[in-house]
Amino acid sequence: MTEQPPAQNAHKTAGLGTLLFTTGLVSAIAAFSATLLFLHYFPQNPPQNEPKIAIVDLGKIGLAIGKASILELDTNRLSAEAGQAIKTLADNGYIVLDARYVVNAPKKLHLQPEQLVPGMPSIDEPLSGEFLQKLRSQNRK
Repeated sequence: MTEQPPAQNAHKTAGLGTLLFTTGLVSAIAAFSATLLFLHYFPQNPPQNEPKIAIVDLGKIGLAIGKASILELDTNRLSAEAGQAIKTLADNGYIVLDARYVVNAPKKLHLQPEQLVPGMPSIDEPLSGEFLQKLRSQNRK
């Protein structure tokens, strides 16, 4: 039986440990370099902000202006302010859509005429009975 002296076995084990350490170190450096190259040639896109959208019902604005004329309000001023409000939204980066062309959208995106133009009469509120009686009496004359 020929056994090797213990000093020669220890030397072989130390060489294996150095080899494993060197292989691990080279692998880590290669992986890090590959990551840097990947990020350089394929940059990650930053997260996009949601577009700002406002939905305006131009038909309701027309009805509100018609109601304003019945209430004897300044319809020219209201029309100009509605146009200016829509232009201001667009200038501030909003995409302004007419509600007639929107199939489905959250309610929070819809702007009512009275939200768009202060002083615009609401088309959802009925005219008062006194005003209607006054209007009927004027039409009979």
